[in-house]
Amino acid sequence: MLFVCMYIFVFFSSCTAINEWLCIYVHSYMGRKWLQKHH
Repeated sequence: MLFVCMYIFVFFSSCTAINEWLCIYVHSYMGRKWLQKHH
């Protein structure tokens, strides 16, 4: 998950606001899927 965020960070390094939003979105979305899967 950290690698995904880092990849997004590098890919969108020219736009910090979009990068931060995407990083938060990816983490929250994947976190929800993981919780549903393991609980």
